[in-house]
Amino acid sequence: MRKPLKQLALLGFAALATSLTSVGVAKAAFGPGEVFGFVWTEWGAAESQQTVAITAHQGKSLVTQRYILQPGFDGLWPTHQGPQSVMMVEGGGLNTYEGCGTEMVPWETGKAYYRDGSTSPTGLRVTNASSDVTQLIVTYVDVSPDDNFNTLPWGDQANVNGACTAPSTEGFKHHEYGRGPAATDIPWDHEAGTMTISMQWDVAPRWQFVWHTHPPTFITHLRGTGFREYIGCDITLDWEPNVNYLHSPGAYSRPQERARNIDYDDNAEFMTMFTKAPKQRTRGQIPVEFTAPPDGCLTDGTVTRTD
Repeated sequence: MRKPLKQLALLGFAALATSLTSVGVAKAAFGPGEVFGFVWTEWGAAESQQTVAITAHQGKSLVTQRYILQPGFDGLWPTHQGPQSVMMVEGGGLNTYEGCGTEMVPWETGKAYYRDGSTSPTGLRVTNASSDVTQLIVTYVDVSPDDNFNTLPWGDQANVNGACTAPSTEGFKHHEYGRGPAATDIPWDHEAGTMTISMQWDVAPRWQFVWHTHPPTFITHLRGTGFREYIGCDITLDWEPNVNYLHSPGAYSRPQERARNIDYDDNAEFMTMFTKAPKQRTRGQIPVEFTAPPDGCLTDGTVTRTD
């Protein structure tokens, strides 16, 4: 079961709790005929530095975590042998050394980097040589579904044993936003010069999102058993807690989507990871376009997707 956000304090880092609460919460305008609403928080955004096609494979976990590295940190980057999206969101930059070599590659604040752990058999050394606390958001793709909540995705222990340096807890803290298996294969492409964005959502009972399209996205559903996605005209998909869902343009070969918390009592909570979002945007702005439903689409959907 996913631990609630209020348990942040148990991780022992007041600095992160302060950072998260200082982001602020935006409240959406009510839709036609609605008396409920939803709120969202932007955890961070960064400009993608590479153009790359990523696919999260069905049944493997997507894991999104926030890291807080104090000045002077020096240690091993998690040795997950798969795709990784690294968003530098706050503070000073980091120095990285592939295989603990002498060639330094900087990770700069405000930028997002793609890394493939399978090409790094001896690991990556990371240091914070700045005088500032550095915070970053990382999404790991194709993590073992047997890994526990809030664990770092080291992969096989042999990866750690053979790494060029050792893991370090000195000056390092982390918090997990979400984790769960992919319900289907999830394409999650990145494009250099566009934005990667992390947001958290809390949706009131019976709130409905109207027809919309948006950049490549995956969603980790965290809480609530009554959240339903309407895909095109004829398919509905009910989200399960701690599962990741495709929510990208043309998902399931349908051009538009809408969604609703069909529960009468409980809020729904989920985390959204956007890529290829416009660079020119205001913090907290949701990268979606509202569109009319497809021609002839008059119902809420009649078929439940099970694959």
